[in-house]
Amino acid sequence: MHGDLAGRAFQLTGRAVMGAELDGETRYWNEFHLETTTGETATLAYEVTKSGGRWRLFTEFKPEHPLTVAGAVRQRAGSKLNLTGINVSVTQVQNARIHHLEGVAPAGRQVGSEVNYFIAEAGAVMQVVSWTDQEVKYYDGHTLVRGTVDAAFNLPRQSPATLYTGLGDRSTAGDSGSLHYLATGTFILMLVVILFTLNFMFGPYSSSPTRHDAATVKRIPVPPPPFLAGASESWGGENFHVTARAAMEVAGAGSAYERNEYELTDETGGVHLLVCGEKPGAKDWTLYLPVTPLTPATPQQSAAHKVGDTVNVNGVVATINERFRFTVKALDKVAATGWHQGDTLFGYTASSQHDWLLVRWDSQRVSFWRGQKVFARDFTPGISATNTPDVSPPVSRPAQDQPQQVQR
Repeated sequence: MHGDLAGRAFQLTGRAVMGAELDGETRYWNEFHLETTTGETATLAYEVTKSGGRWRLFTEFKPEHPLTVAGAVRQRAGSKLNLTGINVSVTQVQNARIHHLEGVAPAGRQVGSEVNYFIAEAGAVMQVVSWTDQEVKYYDGHTLVRGTVDAAFNLPRQSPATLYTGLGDRSTAGDSGSLHYLATGTFILMLVVILFTLNFMFGPYSSSPTRHDAATVKRIPVPPPPFLAGASESWGGENFHVTARAAMEVAGAGSAYERNEYELTDETGGVHLLVCGEKPGAKDWTLYLPVTPLTPATPQQSAAHKVGDTVNVNGVVATINERFRFTVKALDKVAATGWHQGDTLFGYTASSQHDWLLVRWDSQRVSFWRGQKVFARDFTPGISATNTPDVSPPVSRPAQDQPQQVQR
């Protein structure tokens, strides 16, 4: 994407998912790298707390009084510095790890590598210093007026309080000023509405980071798999082969849980998706058929939808119930639709009186699924779990002509 900020034309060239240990927890954030045609670089950062969302632009500067690597390592909270003729105090020293990279990464950055940095402040001045074994880099931080980023990148106008950081726990930054999204020369740009990366999902987030704002998210582990990948089974007169199982982490507004999802292949080679519980502890499942809309939404268009919006997928009109982040935590067998362990998708569910929709996307593609509720005990003993939960009688299957409405 391209955008104009601070009088310069930038292109978004890369994204890093960062994580840091704070108060015994790993906090995650996104850093988006910006470049100009003349080679200048910058980082656009978004963070959220209970008080609202905040965007900051970080640009590199050359200090009048530079530090050596050894000098940077010696800094501690409370240390006094003068890099540009302004006296500043170190407010935080932090170590972060790169968990994921997309696009063009800054030189020397790779998944798994660590980044050291500290933040120094004085009034409205914020300076970030990051270093490796070979060099030290310096960045000025500038808080942007709300709406600046939307206008710069021509994004749908979003309420910053509804943006989501996009990986792991909700960002629990706070009001002490300047933190978890910071990590090197690249910082969290929640350009999350691009791939959901700016409209990003769910729930109250805000701005200047402190460690005390966000409540701990209770995580519910995946239950035992009800059957194994590689098995064959039948349901409703149809025969299926279980081609893959994923332990899928589902993160929504204030919750995170894991569930089993299966890819099933029918006798014609068509792929179905079986979701074992739309909610933690749910005893009904959902069997989805793929849908190919005549004019499918792009990832950006899908990301712009909010809870309560009405969507139309090939004539199925439904209301969005919830939005989620999906992460493949574990995988059995190779999935026909391209699951890989560690993959992160974004999506929403929508429902009408008779239909249930699941839409999921990443930066490149969107998948559309139309589902119906089913029950565990309706699956044949060949792949059913020995401890299948006791559930109420199944609802009747939709009319015979309904599946013909779905394009495979």
